[in-house]
Amino acid sequence: MGNSAFSFQQFTEHDSQGWQSSRSGYLTEPEHMYALALFLRLKQIDENIVMPFLKNSLTKLLKQALAELDKTDTVQKLKKVEFRVTDGVGK
Repeated sequence: MGNSAFSFQQFTEHDSQGWQSSRSGYLTEPEHMYALALFLRLKQIDENIVMPFLKNSLTKLLKQALAELDKTDTVQKLKKVEFRVTDGVGK
């Protein structure tokens, strides 16, 4: 999803040329990379496994997000969150 969140390309037509950009989804590229960084840290997955599959511009964003997470105790706090399943609505 991160690879397709933003697209920027040059176009040439018979009567014009220029640049075209498009966005898909609600999250920006940095938000996608922060979510990926959280996932990697929570699941204890080495980031080098995913790096080859990211656009070059996203690897820098992922490294920044990982560095930011590593400076805080956010991942440890999230690991302490208890997950509960309830049977019905409003319980």
